[in-house]
Amino acid sequence: MKLVASLLFLLTLSFSGIGQRMPFFTHHVTNPYLYNPAFAGYDSHPVLYLTHRQQWLGVEGAPMSTNLSFHAPTGNANPLSIGADLTHDQLGIFRSSSFRATAAYLIPLSSEREHYLRFGLSAGFGLDSYDLTGLNTSDDALFQAAQEVGIYLQGRAGLQYHLSGFNLGVSIPNLFAPPSFSATESSGGLGEFNRAILSLNYRFNLDPTGQFSFEPTLLYHYATEYAPQAEALGLLRFKESFWVGGGYQQQAGIAAIAGFQSKSFSFSYHFGTGGNELASQSFGTHEVQLGLILGKKKVAMRRKPRLKTQEDSDAIPEAVIEARKREEKKKKKRGKEEVPESTPDRKKPSSQPNPTSSEPNSTSSKPDSPSDNQNLKDDTFEDIEQSKDITVTSEESKPAPTEPRFAKAKRDKRSTHPLEMEEGSYLIAGTFSQKSNATKLARSLNQQRYTAEVGYNSEKQYYYTYIMRSDDTEKVRTRIKQIRSKPQFKKAWILVIE
Repeated sequence: MKLVASLLFLLTLSFSGIGQRMPFFTHHVTNPYLYNPAFAGYDSHPVLYLTHRQQWLGVEGAPMSTNLSFHAPTGNANPLSIGADLTHDQLGIFRSSSFRATAAYLIPLSSEREHYLRFGLSAGFGLDSYDLTGLNTSDDALFQAAQEVGIYLQGRAGLQYHLSGFNLGVSIPNLFAPPSFSATESSGGLGEFNRAILSLNYRFNLDPTGQFSFEPTLLYHYATEYAPQAEALGLLRFKESFWVGGGYQQQAGIAAIAGFQSKSFSFSYHFGTGGNELASQSFGTHEVQLGLILGKKKVAMRRKPRLKTQEDSDAIPEAVIEARKREEKKKKKRGKEEVPESTPDRKKPSSQPNPTSSEPNSTSSKPDSPSDNQNLKDDTFEDIEQSKDITVTSEESKPAPTEPRFAKAKRDKRSTHPLEMEEGSYLIAGTFSQKSNATKLARSLNQQRYTAEVGYNSEKQYYYTYIMRSDDTEKVRTRIKQIRSKPQFKKAWILVIE
């Protein structure tokens, strides 16, 4: 039976033209670099993934594929990412191994939001072999030709378009034609781009803090040598820590997937029903992926929009607004303290210098210093997802005091705002004029395993990102003292809603 199954698989490889069958993996939803080199560095961390797939478990000679991949951004504000992957594919008596190195380059399309294009290119080599153990192939020219097929070039190219939670990917998995064989010749060379993969996905936030999200993904495989195949999968995520989902795959039937991620380790498992005539003879299709984060987060692009006014700013911390008000008050006060010289017979103090003198008036107000003007005009802020802290000006830029800042606000009981904050004491991590930015900070803190939420106060007309609420102010004070050594909380403060 083994010999018959092996021969059938070999005949399929020889005459249907899929001797270089491209492995299929479901876990492109967690590691899109599996199919598209443009996604190198997409995780913003150096990452290592091991993915193993066994199709039609229980069927002798069924496809089995393993992929080991690494990719990482090269540094902060560096648009270049690198990667490499090693794949081993097995189908009947056919064996295929390949290695590729990757470079990807990011082109920003906006300075104020996540909007960019990324191009990726992979190059390497492949090696085919056949397990002919137990077969008498000495007089068979077809088998002899198959054994002569060896090392060949491999290449991939890809494009990723990203806008906030939306991703569009297009990849060409074979830049070089795979070697083919017949009884008399073998061939290989530059490909005709007869295969392509198109992917679409979007992440929907299901709550204001971004703790729950839903991410549908569509994947379409096009090939001239076999029928196109499509996949539709959806993942429900919680805090980037757990995910569960399912969908349909033409090559594996109904699919289910679930996984989790700790601080630096992830595990995910996929099960497919089979989806063809072999389903009743097998125990389904199984795929496992292990992930490992190997370093700190690095961003490929930085966004520093100028802070001008409350209306045109995406994120205005309350500390900066208050600092601006204090500066304006100081300027007005200095203007009032200036002594006008409109009356010529006005009696001046004896110590007053002659107004016609070229010496400066020691009692007049000094012009604003360059640093003061810069504080008012050149406030810049890192994008929340790229920075764990927010730059502030004036007194707020000094080291955090021992006692946290304390403020009070009233609750408008007539307010119908869905995020209106109840009475109590809050540990505030950030203050914003727009909800979207408060949500971004909350999502970032939730990814760091803090329980962050977003609230709104009608009196102040600000959105607040907070990580604790209590009716006991002393409990909040104790908590804030515990975490203020962390960079993202060194400017945290307490807001009491009465």
